[in-house]
Amino acid sequence: MHRLVDWLDWPQIRDSLLLLGILTFSLPLKTPAIQSFLESILQISFPIQLSTYTLFLPFWLGISVLFHLRRIPEVWNQVKTPLLLMALLFVWMWLGAWFSEWRSHSMKHAGRYSIHLVVFLTFLLLVRSQNFRSMSAVLLSWFLVVSGLTI
Repeated sequence: MHRLVDWLDWPQIRDSLLLLGILTFSLPLKTPAIQSFLESILQISFPIQLSTYTLFLPFWLGISVLFHLRRIPEVWNQVKTPLLLMALLFVWMWLGAWFSEWRSHSMKHAGRYSIHLVVFLTFLLLVRSQNFRSMSAVLLSWFLVVSGLTI
Protein backbone atom coordinates (compact mmCIF):
# COMPACT_ATOMS: atom_id res chain seq x y z
CA MET A 1 0.00 0.00 0.00
CA HIS A 2 2.83 2.39 0.84
CA ARG A 3 4.41 1.83 -2.58
CA LEU A 4 1.10 2.61 -4.29
CA VAL A 5 0.90 5.93 -2.44
CA ASP A 6 4.49 6.71 -3.41
CA TRP A 7 3.76 5.82 -7.03
CA LEU A 8 0.72 8.09 -7.24
CA ASP A 9 1.73 11.63 -8.05
CA TRP A 10 -1.22 13.79 -6.97
CA PRO A 11 -0.32 16.92 -9.02
CA GLN A 12 0.07 14.79 -12.15
CA ILE A 13 -3.26 13.04 -11.56
CA ARG A 14 -4.95 16.36 -10.80
CA ASP A 15 -3.58 17.95 -13.97
CA SER A 16 -4.66 14.94 -16.03
CA LEU A 17 -8.18 15.19 -14.65
CA LEU A 18 -8.26 18.93 -15.32
CA LEU A 19 -7.13 18.32 -18.90
CA LEU A 20 -9.76 15.61 -19.32
CA GLY A 21 -12.45 18.01 -18.08
CA ILE A 22 -11.28 20.76 -20.44
CA LEU A 23 -11.33 18.38 -23.39
CA THR A 24 -14.76 17.02 -22.49
CA PHE A 25 -16.37 20.41 -21.87
CA SER A 26 -14.86 21.73 -25.12
CA LEU A 27 -17.23 19.50 -27.05
CA PRO A 28 -20.01 21.64 -28.56
CA LEU A 29 -22.85 19.60 -27.06
CA LYS A 30 -26.12 21.51 -26.84
CA THR A 31 -27.89 21.49 -23.48
CA PRO A 32 -31.50 22.52 -24.21
CA ALA A 33 -32.91 20.93 -21.04
CA ILE A 34 -30.51 22.86 -18.81
CA GLN A 35 -31.14 26.05 -20.78
CA SER A 36 -34.92 25.82 -20.48
CA PHE A 37 -34.60 25.00 -16.76
CA LEU A 38 -32.36 28.03 -16.14
CA GLU A 39 -34.57 30.32 -18.25
CA SER A 40 -37.68 29.26 -16.32
CA ILE A 41 -36.02 29.75 -12.93
CA LEU A 42 -34.25 33.04 -13.76
CA GLN A 43 -37.14 34.37 -15.89
CA ILE A 44 -34.75 35.49 -18.65
CA SER A 45 -34.02 34.36 -22.18
CA PHE A 46 -30.40 33.68 -23.10
CA PRO A 47 -29.31 35.29 -26.39
CA ILE A 48 -27.30 32.18 -27.37
CA GLN A 49 -27.92 28.46 -27.14
CA LEU A 50 -26.15 27.13 -24.08
CA SER A 51 -23.78 24.25 -24.62
CA THR A 52 -21.05 22.51 -22.67
CA TYR A 53 -18.40 24.98 -23.81
CA THR A 54 -20.44 28.07 -22.88
CA LEU A 55 -21.92 26.72 -19.66
CA PHE A 56 -19.33 24.42 -18.03
CA LEU A 57 -16.02 25.20 -19.72
CA PRO A 58 -15.44 28.70 -18.24
CA PHE A 59 -16.03 27.35 -14.73
CA TRP A 60 -13.65 24.43 -15.32
CA LEU A 61 -11.01 26.73 -16.79
CA GLY A 62 -11.28 28.97 -13.73
CA ILE A 63 -10.69 26.00 -11.43
CA SER A 64 -7.67 24.97 -13.52
CA VAL A 65 -6.17 28.45 -13.36
CA LEU A 66 -6.72 28.65 -9.59
CA PHE A 67 -4.74 25.44 -9.11
CA HIS A 68 -1.84 26.88 -11.15
CA LEU A 69 -1.66 30.53 -10.09
CA ARG A 70 1.97 30.16 -9.03
CA ARG A 71 2.97 29.06 -12.52
CA ILE A 72 1.76 32.23 -14.22
CA PRO A 73 5.06 34.17 -13.80
CA GLU A 74 7.04 31.14 -15.02
CA VAL A 75 4.90 30.72 -18.13
CA TRP A 76 4.93 34.49 -18.75
CA ASN A 77 8.73 34.57 -18.67
CA GLN A 78 8.96 31.60 -21.06
CA VAL A 79 6.56 32.82 -23.77
CA LYS A 80 6.21 36.57 -23.22
CA THR A 81 6.54 37.68 -26.86
CA PRO A 82 3.99 35.24 -28.37
CA LEU A 83 1.53 36.05 -25.59
CA LEU A 84 1.86 39.77 -26.24
CA LEU A 85 1.28 39.22 -29.98
CA MET A 86 -1.79 37.10 -29.26
CA ALA A 87 -3.10 39.76 -26.88
CA LEU A 88 -2.71 42.40 -29.61
CA LEU A 89 -4.53 40.17 -32.10
CA PHE A 90 -7.43 39.61 -29.72
CA VAL A 91 -7.65 43.33 -28.89
CA TRP A 92 -7.77 43.98 -32.64
CA MET A 93 -10.50 41.35 -33.04
CA TRP A 94 -12.60 42.92 -30.27
CA LEU A 95 -12.13 46.42 -31.70
CA GLY A 96 -13.16 45.16 -35.12
CA ALA A 97 -16.22 43.47 -33.63
CA TRP A 98 -17.20 46.62 -31.72
CA PHE A 99 -16.97 48.91 -34.76
CA SER A 100 -18.52 46.42 -37.18
CA GLU A 101 -21.75 47.15 -39.06
CA TRP A 102 -23.23 43.98 -37.53
CA ARG A 103 -22.11 44.60 -33.96
CA SER A 104 -24.28 42.04 -32.17
CA HIS A 105 -23.30 39.24 -34.54
CA SER A 106 -19.61 40.21 -34.41
CA MET A 107 -19.54 40.51 -30.62
CA LYS A 108 -21.16 37.09 -30.24
CA HIS A 109 -18.48 35.47 -32.39
CA ALA A 110 -15.67 37.44 -30.73
CA GLY A 111 -16.87 36.04 -27.41
CA ARG A 112 -16.89 32.51 -28.81
CA TYR A 113 -13.36 32.88 -30.15
CA SER A 114 -12.12 34.33 -26.87
CA ILE A 115 -13.02 31.06 -25.16
CA HIS A 116 -10.37 29.42 -27.33
CA LEU A 117 -7.77 31.91 -26.11
CA VAL A 118 -8.57 31.11 -22.48
CA VAL A 119 -8.37 27.37 -23.21
CA PHE A 120 -4.96 27.85 -24.82
CA LEU A 121 -3.67 29.91 -21.90
CA THR A 122 -4.89 27.23 -19.48
CA PHE A 123 -3.10 24.55 -21.51
CA LEU A 124 0.08 26.58 -21.12
CA LEU A 125 -0.37 26.47 -17.35
CA LEU A 126 -1.20 22.75 -17.25
CA VAL A 127 1.57 21.32 -19.41
CA ARG A 128 5.03 21.12 -17.86
CA SER A 129 8.07 19.09 -18.76
CA GLN A 130 7.43 16.84 -15.73
CA ASN A 131 3.93 15.85 -16.83
CA PHE A 132 4.23 16.07 -20.62
CA ARG A 133 4.09 12.29 -21.13
CA SER A 134 1.01 11.79 -18.97
CA MET A 135 -0.74 14.76 -20.61
CA SER A 136 0.06 13.33 -24.04
CA ALA A 137 -1.35 9.96 -22.96
CA VAL A 138 -4.56 11.59 -21.65
CA LEU A 139 -4.94 13.62 -24.84
CA LEU A 140 -4.39 10.62 -27.11
CA SER A 141 -6.73 8.40 -25.07
CA TRP A 142 -9.45 11.05 -25.10
CA PHE A 143 -9.23 11.46 -28.86
CA LEU A 144 -9.33 7.67 -29.36
CA VAL A 145 -12.45 7.37 -27.19
CA VAL A 146 -14.22 10.28 -28.93
CA SER A 147 -13.22 8.90 -32.34
CA GLY A 148 -14.50 5.47 -31.34
CA LEU A 149 -17.85 6.98 -30.29
CA THR A 150 -18.29 8.67 -33.66
CA ILE A 151 -17.73 5.61 -35.80
